[in-house]
Amino acid sequence: MNVHSPNMSAVELSKQFADLYAAKHADLTSRLTAAPASTSSEFTPFLDAVHRDAVALEKQVNEAAGLYLPSYDQAKYMTGLRTMFARIEAARSSARATKKFAFKSRAKLGTTASVVASAAASAAATATPAASSASAAAATAAADADPSTVVVRDLPAGTSRVVSIATPSADVHVRGLTSRSAVAVVTSNDSDVTLRAAHISSITNSAVIIAATIDGSVLVDGLRDSVLVLAGCRQLRVHHAHNVVIAVRAVADPIIEDCDGVVVVPFAETPKVPGIQVIAAHPDRAACVKDFHWLVADAPSPHWRLAREDEGMQAVVMRAVDAVLANRESVSDEVVAALLALPAQSS
Repeated sequence: MNVHSPNMSAVELSKQFADLYAAKHADLTSRLTAAPASTSSEFTPFLDAVHRDAVALEKQVNEAAGLYLPSYDQAKYMTGLRTMFARIEAARSSARATKKFAFKSRAKLGTTASVVASAAASAAATATPAASSASAAAATAAADADPSTVVVRDLPAGTSRVVSIATPSADVHVRGLTSRSAVAVVTSNDSDVTLRAAHISSITNSAVIIAATIDGSVLVDGLRDSVLVLAGCRQLRVHHAHNVVIAVRAVADPIIEDCDGVVVVPFAETPKVPGIQVIAAHPDRAACVKDFHWLVADAPSPHWRLAREDEGMQAVVMRAVDAVLANRESVSDEVVAALLALPAQSS
């Protein structure tokens, strides 16, 4: 939480936050530099602690951005944090480099969770784009070693899956969907069960529906001709999205970069998913997208737009969320078809 005097101006608050951010970022950097050996039993808990503190700093940046922080400063701080997260994931991946990578189903998370692993090692090897998804691949690889992370990836074309999560504060990674595939994520009806974060990458002509509360950030890297539905999150960052529809309720201004043809659909009403009160307590900023590749202050970005009321997109995404919550076993063909008609409708 950002603590400041109510009598301070926005400029003074920004300067104060700059000092706080610099100190915390320097601390994280020095801790990473002094990390224990990757073979040490202390290595993973150490990295987890650094990651938690980086996430907390990211949350402070988002809170400050919603109150007084200029867009330029937010972009600068987020760039520094992206580099920090990449270093953490690289360290995790490096530690696992000597271990044989096994593609197998993961253990269930909690009592009702189901996890879908890749169909085959060869499919995963050929499905990974070289450049734009390198960081996402590292994050997914690191996730395999984390028992609090659910990974859904490389499903066969046209496959639909529902992942149900009963353990609080889990991370979700959805990766490598193509050809009219769909993944829905739900949590148990316990109001305490929310997700910690979500990573969505390498999605083409498919739908991802997270009918759950994400009390943290969503990172998207690689989304084309697809639909992403997020019932509620604190922060959304989207990289390399083209001809997509994104329905979201967000606490902080969504950020896009290297994107075009993005249609944003704010929810007409708050989705009734467990734990949503932590998001609904804040104003919805879904319509306040910041495009880091469009810095012209007096002209709207050509890379994204809001859905028009006459397009009926709000009704389609709300029906999709309601259908997933009503049937936690599968995603119907009708729901998938209705969602995947939206990108073509918007282009």
